[in-house]
Amino acid sequence: MNEVISTEVNGVEFDPRYSEIEFTLSEYDSQTDPLNAVDNARDINWHAIREQSAALLEQCFDLHVVLWFMRANLHIDGFSAFYQGIKDIDAKYAEEGATIFPQADMEPSSDSFHAAALGWLATSSCLHEIKNSKIFPDTPLTTDELLNMRLDEQEGKSLHFSEVVKVLGQADSYFAGRNLPSLKEQLALEIDALERVENYANLQAEDYRLDCRQVRDYLKQFNRQLASLEQQELPAERDDAEIDSPDADAPVAMPGKYIRSR
Repeated sequence: MNEVISTEVNGVEFDPRYSEIEFTLSEYDSQTDPLNAVDNARDINWHAIREQSAALLEQCFDLHVVLWFMRANLHIDGFSAFYQGIKDIDAKYAEEGATIFPQADMEPSSDSFHAAALGWLATSSCLHEIKNSKIFPDTPLTTDELLNMRLDEQEGKSLHFSEVVKVLGQADSYFAGRNLPSLKEQLALEIDALERVENYANLQAEDYRLDCRQVRDYLKQFNRQLASLEQQELPAERDDAEIDSPDADAPVAMPGKYIRSR
């Protein structure tokens, strides 16, 4: 009976697994903080963190644990983990009568609990882990590498157009097989969901207000780059149609097309 009461009031805060994950990630974040100039952060068993976080989430919906689960999945499953994590938080906030931990105390001064619990979303650590997450598990290409490929093209550097299209096609096929939206759709949805989550958390916040601007700006930049890629893909499709058409008078494009700055 005491365990039930404890869970209803405190959630999983006093579960040994909660403390273990909290300590592990706190130590990891301090070692990977650029201001500490530590080059060799100790390895993290992200699979263990995911497993322990999932077990804790079966007991209650705790914002700290949701973020730990999302972080583990970013390292294991790649970029879509951020979309899924933010979507889950957004859906829980929209659920009428939902119980979300940590629970705020009755005192008004404690009403910033949720904003503080989600504070990692406003950190450089969060942005760093998003940038270094794989587009999808079966590719070594990270989110930031793909984004910088597109930026390199604008600076006059060359990149095979087909390489980028192939990776994005593989990613969207992977997502479709798991009933997930395409990469571009994920970006649009999570940008909106992240803003809603930020607003929810700040409704009664006083001491601390959640500000996810740097993450949202990065996601918007990534979304613009994907839109730009789509625009460059359309002329390529028209070229292919002209090549296949017996009436086409336009010269045939050479194979091995590269993307170049315009």
